[in-house]
Amino acid sequence: MSAVPAWPIISLRWEGEILVVSDSDAALDPRRVLPIPGEDPFETSRRAAVKACTALGMERARVQGVDGDDVVSLIVDAREGTLTEALAPSAPAPAIDRAHSALEDARGRAEHSRFSRVLVPGLAAASLGARLTGRLGARAAAGTAWARTRKGRRALTAAVVVACAAATAGVVGARQAGWLAPATQSAQAAAPAPAGQLPVYAPAGWGTFASWTVPVSRTNVAPVLSPDGNRVITVSSGRLEALDARTGALVWSTALEGSVSSLRVMAVDGEQKVVVADGSKVRTFGLDGAPGPVFEAGDATARPVVDTGREAFFSLPDQRAMVFTHGGMSLRRIPAGAVAVGVDRGTLLAVEVSTARLWRIGSDAVQFPAPSTIPAPQGAKKLTAVYTAADGSLVTVWDGAAKDRSVVALVPVFPQLGAPTVVKEVASSSAASSTSAVVVDRYAGTVLVNRVFIDTAAHTALEVPGASGKLGAGFWWGAKDQATVRVGTAGDTVNSPSAAPVPLFALPDHRVLVEAGTDQSLYALAPEGEKK
Repeated sequence: MSAVPAWPIISLRWEGEILVVSDSDAALDPRRVLPIPGEDPFETSRRAAVKACTALGMERARVQGVDGDDVVSLIVDAREGTLTEALAPSAPAPAIDRAHSALEDARGRAEHSRFSRVLVPGLAAASLGARLTGRLGARAAAGTAWARTRKGRRALTAAVVVACAAATAGVVGARQAGWLAPATQSAQAAAPAPAGQLPVYAPAGWGTFASWTVPVSRTNVAPVLSPDGNRVITVSSGRLEALDARTGALVWSTALEGSVSSLRVMAVDGEQKVVVADGSKVRTFGLDGAPGPVFEAGDATARPVVDTGREAFFSLPDQRAMVFTHGGMSLRRIPAGAVAVGVDRGTLLAVEVSTARLWRIGSDAVQFPAPSTIPAPQGAKKLTAVYTAADGSLVTVWDGAAKDRSVVALVPVFPQLGAPTVVKEVASSSAASSTSAVVVDRYAGTVLVNRVFIDTAAHTALEVPGASGKLGAGFWWGAKDQATVRVGTAGDTVNSPSAAPVPLFALPDHRVLVEAGTDQSLYALAPEGEKK
């Protein structure tokens, strides 16, 4: 018997007397299925599910009825022509960290799923969940008639989602069958992405059963989260896509031209945009997917900088940079010996480490503005490094009063220069690092400089066991004494499976997003022991 894939592709939805067959990835052209006169609604759904999987070249597929937190799992066997019950793993438990709390404060809480509003208006989520659990599962297990009334048919089969993993042969079969839809500029998803099982161990604190999972075809471009926490934005198969962070449903999708070297949500000319960097070109999109200005530096050596500060800019040779202002680009010259550390509303910030001087360069004037001196924190002597800008501050390292000791301090620079805050005095070897080795988790407000793990919001820091770890969901993840551990900003340490993926960022309801599997699919994991 062939394995049952866990990835969703096809949805079945009743519209009046017609069953509409489509998919959340827009890989299938929506098809309308008419019930045979006198046919049981479940039989119509079974027939449509079998036909969909056959068109994709699949033998078996996972079927899931989904609404809000309620999921009913079934399996369709296209070869046998059956639809039977599949038991889902036990539900996963609350774990609270500041990253989730900050996210909830920023976005607010939505009490009803988008799926409930779109597919079954006026039907309470709890009521639908009870019907799905009590009648759909029983009908599939027993193989007898169910939901014979028109109301029952609409309520029950509206939430059925068939999960298929379209392998290469399956995609070819679907194309030959005429199910593949043409690319669209944007699309509104009809249903949320179904749940699924993480194919590897889960990171410490979260369960392996995902409340939603979405296959993503991409290369080394990590997804990002919108500022309000409502959208997961990713690049997949040459398209820029936004998913509902609660349900995984596709909200919008737009075609991309060229390759993608990095993806960020940040300010461009003072407005929050999705920034897609491609060589010496930066494409921008609104948070609703609307295409924005495309910026090109006109210099093949230009490098887009989207990993520091609040706004994107271009770094050029010979102490030059291009910033985005008033819908266009403006040149900014950088003093000799200084480095650009960020852009604030079109003003370039540059620092000369040897003299601790800071310039705010707002034009391409021949004469530079007078610099400010970065104040030294108490107990510090000389500025030795400025690594990155985070939460409106520079992360600075200074020589300490004692030999071989360094002082790590946060220095506010946005919107103006402020007094430094000492976050940690450490051994100089712990804070020594190259700029490229600095890791920033902008969602949780944490920074890793070599072995110094900094919480920029709480103004605290601690030394972690190694310098090769990763940041995610407000934690440091790395190796300690031959084991993999998760370290919190307060120093709390727990073991984590070595093969488990590191969370990318926090989602609503204390969940986290991870990538896993050979195709790096996205999984929204609930805290361990918590109801999904």
